[in-house]
Amino acid sequence: YVKVGAAVDAQELVKKLSGTKKGDAVVIADDLVVALSSIRSPDDQSTLGYVLYTESLAGHSALRRLVTWGGIGAFIFGILVITLGVYFFGYAATKPISKLVSTAESIADGDLERIDASAESSGSVEIDRLAASVDRMALALQKQVLSVKNLTLDMSESSREVTGAVSNLASSATEQAAAVTESAIASPIQARF
Repeated sequence: YVKVGAAVDAQELVKKLSGTKKGDAVVIADDLVVALSSIRSPDDQSTLGYVLYTESLAGHSALRRLVTWGGIGAFIFGILVITLGVYFFGYAATKPISKLVSTAESIADGDLERIDASAESSGSVEIDRLAASVDRMALALQKQVLSVKNLTLDMSESSREVTGAVSNLASSATEQAAAVTESAIASPIQARF
């Protein structure tokens, strides 16, 4: 037996260390056994022994806890950083799209006065091009609506003029009809006298 913090069978130790290379660590009976180098036979066919460094891990429980909790803390911190990064990246990516949706809804509701989809650059060429297209569409719709309003005003004015002319014509026709009726009534009376 070899004393390595606790009684360990030498054959078990050789068996565990046989596949190790210089610098590999093997834990045996709660002790850290580091195989620093092996002593090989002259024909390099077998290992004759090892030069070992051993240290008890029992004295390092505080360090082990620190490493364990530090790893857990680093993992949680990493998850938090990734989550915040994804949130802010997602917000930055969806803000211009949300603005375009709002603009499209305003256009659909007929509000063409406060349209400006491309006020700020999104950083994405495709979204910027889409915003510029929505702005052009809104301007074209504003021009069309203004044209229809002007045409409606012109038609309304023309309609008033036609109504006035028809009213004058009707008035003239009424006057002529009254004059004809008067003359027709006056003619038979004059013919008797």
